[in-house]
Amino acid sequence: MSIPTTIRTLAAGCVLLAISLTGCSTNSGAPGKARTDARERFANGRAELGAQQARQDFEVGNLKNALFNIEGSITLDPEQPDHYVMKGRILIEMNHLDPAIQAFRKAIELNPELGDAHYYAGLVYQRWSDLPHAADEYLAALNTNGSNADYMLAALETLISMRRLDEADALIESSRPHFENNAAVRRSQGHLAMLRDQPVLAADHFQKALLLTPDDKSIVEVLIVAYMKAGNFAKAEYYVDQLLRDAEYASRPDLRHLKALCLTAGDRLVEARSTYLRLVADDPSDPQIWFELGSVAYKLGDMRRVQNVVSRTIAVWPTRFESYMLRGMVAEHDHRLDDAIQDYKRACALHPAHEEPYILLGLALQAKGLKADAAEAFQTARMIAPDSERAQRLVTLAGVDTDSETNGSLNR
Repeated sequence: MSIPTTIRTLAAGCVLLAISLTGCSTNSGAPGKARTDARERFANGRAELGAQQARQDFEVGNLKNALFNIEGSITLDPEQPDHYVMKGRILIEMNHLDPAIQAFRKAIELNPELGDAHYYAGLVYQRWSDLPHAADEYLAALNTNGSNADYMLAALETLISMRRLDEADALIESSRPHFENNAAVRRSQGHLAMLRDQPVLAADHFQKALLLTPDDKSIVEVLIVAYMKAGNFAKAEYYVDQLLRDAEYASRPDLRHLKALCLTAGDRLVEARSTYLRLVADDPSDPQIWFELGSVAYKLGDMRRVQNVVSRTIAVWPTRFESYMLRGMVAEHDHRLDDAIQDYKRACALHPAHEEPYILLGLALQAKGLKADAAEAFQTARMIAPDSERAQRLVTLAGVDTDSETNGSLNR
């Protein structure tokens, strides 16, 4: 290399060095900030990897490892609200509800618009049976994302559980665009209608829910109940038969009981009696089934069967008023009015809050010619069940002053 060339090279190096030194003097904080940013990015990356591992451990039920990993992520990145939500979910599964709610509160503090933090906080309050706070959190979650079905259903079902029915209605109406075709919301609307004693409307909602999820047999079950309450026993029986044709449901006694009730309501009493006989043969421990069998047998004029039911139920359940009602009905059928009156009085004493034994007692007393005592029995029945049209009609026919109190001699 020639001397001039060497001089030029050295001169260039000096210029570069000068530029470098100048840059360092005028931007002396840049390398430090870059290093800090790099460390933060590295820590955040490690925190996210730890969170991913925590989620994987959580999904397979390895809760201790999941908690260890998410706490490591929080240490590396303490300003990330999602990490606190994950920690809270793990703690819920471990049944550590106090630290879980603290984790969710921290997440909400960092990001009040984080729907999952409100939603899972609601779950904790629900586990504590604190439904008002649970509803508040679910509604807060829904406010962050009005189309989230989980948030909507949690809020709706909690409002319904608290019987805040008007608020539930308003929530459904305001969210209609998002959930018009959501089967679970339709089902909740059905439950809401049932609570309002609107079984026809409830059946309509359940029917629409079933159209949206035709394989959901649980909807069929609530649809049956709605139809029965609405008095549509033919529809109820149709869906009962659908379930009974399914091998999974065929042996369920509660469904066969519903079938028997539908047959009875449809005046298909011979089929109903056969169904009841199979029910009591399979499980003789339910007194209600026996009493319903006795009632059906009585309507069929099968007094021998009624006597068998009476003997069985008085022996096993001697304090049930229905047995004495049935025995009194048999006595009255046999024109033994004195025996019938005594049995009806016994039934009244065993269940003084039920109007039916008083009605039967009044009819027997009337047949005996004891009109004043009969009127008193009818008046008692009307007072017990003011909405009973039958009791009101009998009171009217007996010429009783409906504003008077009973003060007679029924129990003498």
